[in-house]
Amino acid sequence: MTRRLLVILLCFFISFGLVTCSNDSSVSNLSSMPAKTTQQQSKADVTIWFNQGFLPEENNVPAALVRKWEKESGFTANLTLISDSGIKSELQKAIANGTTPDILYNPSGDLTLFPKLAWQNVLADVSDILEPIKQDYTPLALESAHYWNNTSKKRSYYAVPIAQQLLHISYWRDMLTAAGLTDAAIPSDWNGFWGFWEKAQTILRAKGRTELYATGLDMSPLATDTFWQFEHVLEAFDAKLVDQDGNLLIDDPAFRIKLVTALTGFTKAFKGGYVPPNSTEWTDSGNNNSFLSREVIMTPNASLSIPLTQKFENNVYNRVSTDAYLNKIGTLKYPDKPNNQKMPSIASFKQMVMFDSAVNKTAAKSLLKFFIQPENLNEFLKRANKGRFLPVMTKLFQDPFWNNPSDPHISAGMKQALGITRPFAFVYNPAYSDILSQNIWGKVIASIVKDNVTPDQAADNAIADIKKIFADWKKNA
Repeated sequence: MTRRLLVILLCFFISFGLVTCSNDSSVSNLSSMPAKTTQQQSKADVTIWFNQGFLPEENNVPAALVRKWEKESGFTANLTLISDSGIKSELQKAIANGTTPDILYNPSGDLTLFPKLAWQNVLADVSDILEPIKQDYTPLALESAHYWNNTSKKRSYYAVPIAQQLLHISYWRDMLTAAGLTDAAIPSDWNGFWGFWEKAQTILRAKGRTELYATGLDMSPLATDTFWQFEHVLEAFDAKLVDQDGNLLIDDPAFRIKLVTALTGFTKAFKGGYVPPNSTEWTDSGNNNSFLSREVIMTPNASLSIPLTQKFENNVYNRVSTDAYLNKIGTLKYPDKPNNQKMPSIASFKQMVMFDSAVNKTAAKSLLKFFIQPENLNEFLKRANKGRFLPVMTKLFQDPFWNNPSDPHISAGMKQALGITRPFAFVYNPAYSDILSQNIWGKVIASIVKDNVTPDQAADNAIADIKKIFADWKKNA
């Protein structure tokens, strides 16, 4: 598929998704609506802001679940779809105007939004929802929702876990074959792993693929994939910024050495010509498009969205995509650390939150309880998310959808999820979420590859920015 055709198809799916949702009277698109007053919102028992997806089912499935809840509970709901890029500005306005929704689902909320809202005492405590069913969740999913409230000066559950998101590596198996290599030969050691893809590029370029690159590493401050990828490099070199008590470790001289090493290693591939030059301008779709247009041999990506673009009903019309999904594309986890220790996957946990300003907390909690009933949650993850995000309720692990060995990507993702994982550091100190929301790593990485800033100076710039972030949080404590 050419890059131009891919873009055309993507635009079609986006527009179709919006039209489909606008035809449903219970669903509205925030971008086309004026802000609702408190009186308007109160006409429904619960107001919900839900992340707007690209494909119709991403929007229709949650709408159907809300209608099902209305029928079973007798409550009413006002469901509004809102884009991921617009959620922060809209929510800031809503908080200032006193018109916050009762419930919010945003898939990047745990990374950049919910830790701060819990800290600011804006979210409702949902312990009474989670405590009775704690045994149904993985421990990390619960830990990720146990946020610090700076008003009460204690931790509690301020979010309901929905799913988990991991960083996976997608690669073209047929490209390796063309290079005379096999995926069975992919090294598990750190240096050997990255060198393997560079070797494949060298071989294939010698065969005429002069515009092919080894890896789709993000070098852009515009992409969340950049901090996802670099956080794993920090983990590989044991560069820990925050301990489990939330203490900032950045003044440790050993940390600076590790940070410089990580920055040098991460940007080395770009400077060596193994990463597309335009990766400095990529947004979150950049590495996806580069991979699907077969510009790169492999790319790390923060979900299974890349292979799942090729998963369709297996029939005569979908032979090409089915072959790509089942045979040509492979899915891997990160290699072992440079010290040969096993590499944990860093997990982000998708969450729904309820605002403390919710007028009808009984109805709002009823909806949250309904949504996380295993059969309803599984419906959402399978049909709306298509398996891009993975379950966090242990009961769902037994569903063949998640562990079918004939599905090479979802089964690989589940194996990774059930392996060694850890949460992002904002679980231990919410100030860390601003490192991600400001994309500090993306900014300093871009400065190295675009502006020729040295890794040493970039490390010092990052350390200064991070110190200011933590100082600002401490000042407001």
